[in-house]
Amino acid sequence: MGMLMGWHEAWGWMLGAGGLPVRLALAGGLGAVVNCALDEEPVLLPRLRGHRLELGFLGNLTTCLVVAQIVGHDFTQGFLAALAGTAILRTLKRRIEKACEDELARLEEER
Repeated sequence: MGMLMGWHEAWGWMLGAGGLPVRLALAGGLGAVVNCALDEEPVLLPRLRGHRLELGFLGNLTTCLVVAQIVGHDFTQGFLAALAGTAILRTLKRRIEKACEDELARLEEER
């Protein structure tokens, strides 16, 4: 048998246990694209804006890929975890940023 697989063999491998990490990566990638579409924001690279770190699409993609791999059961659970996990992390990030901004404002007032 040659080094290259035919598409039948590749499809069989993809649906088997060996293809699970690839399926989860696809689920995470799809979750990142859907998150971007739901936020109605353009695809942006990570950047600093003032005291805020904006992760952009690459940060979102990385987060979705990691969350999908952590869940690690199947495509559907990986996709849903990527959607829900990033929404939870986004909310947590906003709360932390707000607390930091409030504390910076309080420290400025004390001067």
